[in-house]
Amino acid sequence: MGEFNSFARAARAVPDNGWIEYCNYVIKGVEITEETIAADLIETVLTGGGFVAQAHSPRHFQQSSFLSKLLNRQGWEAWSDEGRKDVLKCAVDFVRATVGDWPELEPVCTPEQFGELNRIVAEASAELGHSTLCNGQKV
Repeated sequence: MGEFNSFARAARAVPDNGWIEYCNYVIKGVEITEETIAADLIETVLTGGGFVAQAHSPRHFQQSSFLSKLLNRQGWEAWSDEGRKDVLKCAVDFVRATVGDWPELEPVCTPEQFGELNRIVAEASAELGHSTLCNGQKV
């Protein structure tokens, strides 16, 4: 379980990165050219046919769609059959696939050193007149 927790800590940033990728995609905007608009294709399809069967559609689909690397696009049954992974589990899998396995690292400070750091922060916070968080704990 310790290994999962290490990957889970690193994986917390993965969904945020996905949102940043999506925002960058939206900000980039849509390319509007004669090729991307395909007015001639629209005319052809209106007289009988469908867009999906046209060579233009797959050629432009990827650049005109944002496909998250993290979110599930499967149907319910396939998702259930594969273990119903939530976003955190998918993010952990993404981190594991990206960086591979790494050894469990020892803390850089001893518990006593963390205690001293917390005391210093608490003292400084009291002098400044506000509370703060240090090492995930309110001081």
